[in-house]
Amino acid sequence: MGTTPTSNKPKSSSLPPLYAAWVEELLGGAPPEETRATCSDCAMVRREGDHDDRQIFFNPRTKCCTFSPTLPNFLAGRILRDGSPEMAEGRASVERRLAKMLGVTPLGIGQTATYALWYNHVAAGFGRSETLLCPHYVGDPGRCAIWPHRNSVCSTFFCKHDRGAAGFHFWREALENLLKSIEWALSRWCVLELGVGGTALERLLELGDDCKTIAEGELEGTVKSTTYRALWDRWIGQERQFFEECAAKVDGLRWTDVAQICGPQVRLLARMTQDVYAKLGHTAPEPALRCGSFKLVSMRSDVVCLSTYCDYDPIEIPARLLGVLQHFGGQPTSEAVAAIAARENVTLDSDLVRKLTDFGLLVPAEKCNDSLT
Repeated sequence: MGTTPTSNKPKSSSLPPLYAAWVEELLGGAPPEETRATCSDCAMVRREGDHDDRQIFFNPRTKCCTFSPTLPNFLAGRILRDGSPEMAEGRASVERRLAKMLGVTPLGIGQTATYALWYNHVAAGFGRSETLLCPHYVGDPGRCAIWPHRNSVCSTFFCKHDRGAAGFHFWREALENLLKSIEWALSRWCVLELGVGGTALERLLELGDDCKTIAEGELEGTVKSTTYRALWDRWIGQERQFFEECAAKVDGLRWTDVAQICGPQVRLLARMTQDVYAKLGHTAPEPALRCGSFKLVSMRSDVVCLSTYCDYDPIEIPARLLGVLQHFGGQPTSEAVAAIAARENVTLDSDLVRKLTDFGLLVPAEKCNDSLT
């Protein structure tokens, strides 16, 4: 999320190695690259000559790293076990979170309720607020210290997508939900495999994911010792070893193992992710299209800037092109294209029609009909 390794030309959409192996086995290929989400040279930071035009820009001192990630136990363990010099800052950042004990349970290292309260109630804070800065962010030169072991949210977030809404649907609505579900299930599987004691299991089952209640002492940055000890039971004082053993449990798993361990929910999400991935390979125009919805961001001379699927990724098109989209009324796409050529003297090739569809300026006619029933 928001940062990349220091190599000259990182693959913007490359997943962490653990997840990449599972996803590529599931999909039968690598997920799409997102070349426009240039994290090492942040695409969301204002550049000289950029117009305000109500567009959104990020703070160059934070980029999109205004999010504290939940690290499931096995990811925390992978970071702590990674002895490479490149991971020194990452290990230290996890060790600091461990030492504070806030949000630290056998399931992993989570957001505190205090942080969640800030994050969920500062509408304009994402990408801007230094108070929300990720604990694993290294400010100079602005990179992620745990990049090879980042979690589901950070692995699937891109401010801009090469295929617009189609890419967003794959990464954020399909793959992110799949990886989140895997993290949830595997972290609990690790707890059962290693054993934390019956009392601790009861306490873990009582934990919620909504962070609505701020525990005693949390505002002051402390944890009630009796509560913390009850969560860890026989592993108290050995939290680091516990996380490292969780990592060892997960390291050798293939995708088939993950699917079997995690159960029907993950297998359902995996099937949906496969279906969405397959659709990304279909580049022919939809058989029938209608004009989609959008917000006008700005208008300059003969160019309009429109927001469709995400305000972070507006699209600029000629004003004249916007005017002809009204001809798409649900009839066969070939007929609409022919009518535009005859009446407006504008030629739309299949690549342009696909781009307009990817960014939601055109939508499948059947999708419109479904929304009306």
